[in-house]
Amino acid sequence: MNYYNATIVSALREYDNNQHTQAQYEAIAWLGLEGTVAWNNLTQPERDNITQTRTNF
Repeated sequence: MNYYNATIVSALREYDNNQHTQAQYEAIAWLGLEGTVAWNNLTQPERDNITQTRTNF
């Protein structure tokens, strides 16, 4: 899963000319993965942080 997430983050950064933080790109990359096994394997604080980062973005 890290490979795909890293690939998505890299593509977003390139497309967006690196205008945002790494955390923001990672939060966006997780958006489509909520409810999956990978998402559920994250700790609750990790999920909360990702969700909060997206909300603030």
